[in-house]
Amino acid sequence: MPGEIPIEKMWTEYAPIYRALFSDRDFEGQMNYLVSVADISSGSRVLELFAGPAFHGRVLLDQGFEVTSLDQSSWMRDIALVPSDRYIVAKLPLGLNAIAANEKFDACLALFFSLPFLEDIEVESLIRVIKEQLKPGGRILLELHEMRAPLAHPETTEIGSLGRKHVGLISGHLGTAVFESQVVEHKNGYAYVVNIIDVNTVHDHLRFVSRERVYTVQDIETLAAHIGGLRFECIPTNPELFPDALLVLLTKM
Repeated sequence: MPGEIPIEKMWTEYAPIYRALFSDRDFEGQMNYLVSVADISSGSRVLELFAGPAFHGRVLLDQGFEVTSLDQSSWMRDIALVPSDRYIVAKLPLGLNAIAANEKFDACLALFFSLPFLEDIEVESLIRVIKEQLKPGGRILLELHEMRAPLAHPETTEIGSLGRKHVGLISGHLGTAVFESQVVEHKNGYAYVVNIIDVNTVHDHLRFVSRERVYTVQDIETLAAHIGGLRFECIPTNPELFPDALLVLLTKM
């Protein structure tokens, strides 16, 4: 059994594995849905945070949007699907300072369950700074874990396995990934989702582990009210496009 590798390393030296593992999502369908329900006009300026390989940014560029992608990993920029001059490498939330104060956006995306890797104070700081980067009426779209059932029954910790998938890595070598389990942990009044991803390639056997803070819809609603100047709404979720997710829309007033 290989040693456990923090999921953060999948964002750096194992970035090609990350890109291969998650490239099978319907990103075009996701963006078509979000653009429609959030009423984002064609050609709008969009900021893609926690961009990774910029799956969503690529779709938006192809549809005529003006996109800026941002992620803390230079490895991700190296394999990104958007031009490098539209990709900023900086750690959030402070990394937003790398964007000029007068550069305003119509919408901001924080998808792929990205917020759980930030602490409370960082999430608040992030949303405050995003708000300042938005034009009046600008929108923030957040993807949160759908954890209402496990949180209602804290004695239940095992959520289940997400199954096995075959992937073609960027190097051309086929690999197999097993999303072994999802477990909810309760600690110090907070809930965390622990994911285990077992990856086999022709060269390696790797075991990645992530531990992600669960932010609920109520958490974000409370935070938006505390920050002020943001209208909160929980928008309908399409489970085929966004499995195990809840979608939140914050609009700058």
